Amino acid sequence: MRLNESLVPSVHARRLKPTLSLVTEPVLHGEGPHWDTHKQVLLFVDISGQAVHRVNPATNKHSFVDLNDTVSFVIPIRGRTNQFVIGLGLSIQILTWDGVSSDYQLQAIDAVDHDKEGNRLNDAKADPSGVLWAGTMGEESPVGIVKPKQGSLHSWSNQECSLSSRVQEVSVSNGLAWSSDRKHLYYTDTATRKVDVFDYNGSTISNRRVVFDFEKHNIPGYPDGMTIDKQDNLWIACWGGSRVIQVDPRQNKLKRTITLPAERITSVTFGGAALDTLYVTSMRQGLNASQLLKQPLAGATFAIHNLPVTGTINNPVDLHCVK
Repeated sequence: MRLNESLVPSVHARRLKPTLSLVTEPVLHGEGPHWDTHKQVLLFVDISGQAVHRVNPATNKHSFVDLNDTVSFVIPIRGRTNQFVIGLGLSIQILTWDGVSSDYQLQAIDAVDHDKEGNRLNDAKADPSGVLWAGTMGEESPVGIVKPKQGSLHSWSNQECSLSSRVQEVSVSNGLAWSSDRKHLYYTDTATRKVDVFDYNGSTISNRRVVFDFEKHNIPGYPDGMTIDKQDNLWIACWGGSRVIQVDPRQNKLKRTITLPAERITSVTFGGAALDTLYVTSMRQGLNASQLLKQPLAGATFAIHNLPVTGTINNPVDLHCVK
């Protein structure tokens, strides 16, 4: 499948012909793709479907495990076999799962936003040192309408063995990525339609400012999940915009637009042995019959190949304080 791609003029870029393949059939709300470099498999979640998914591209084996609440992210734990950190409702839990069977175990280790009825955990990632950063969002009813400024961004401390709040009054916490020099954390509150950056020193964040504004660049939709390539350019999923964009945050510059056959693009990550495949999740929940007729692949996970970039690894979480 050939993609509709808009590129910044470049002889090299014009020669490339990105292609699209289908990784999985649609789920309700695909999110949080994570490429496990150790096992060479793709992990992602179906938030509303309450499931964690695992895909092995080498064998085309797709397995999943059903849980009992909204599951918002899944990240392997450093140094452990078949154990993952997940967001389950408002609880941070350790999921023990072999990646194949329907058997699993859960161990709750912390919870957040106790005073915010209707909130849930949303996007999360581990920084280059293995520190978990996890955000929340306000109640969403109906789909796409979120109670504003009810969420927050948290980070894990192995000294305290718990999460601490770092940013408050967030509507939809999303899109974490770290620069290669480890001096900057890129972050999105989806409702603002802006991508921000913090100065980052390995534990604290400061000096928040905007690096890319969807409104000013006439980008449809909202910034959702994102990742960063080896050139420190951001790749941003555009929820409601049917596209993924590549942005140079240092120059406030749109570099590339790739449109996809689903409107609600939710997140992206690089994977494959060479980190040269861009995996893209999407959402079908909340679409009406007419919309689904026009975009039957809404909710599918896609892979974009033949891009002239390579990505960065997804870090595992360091949870050495939890036994």
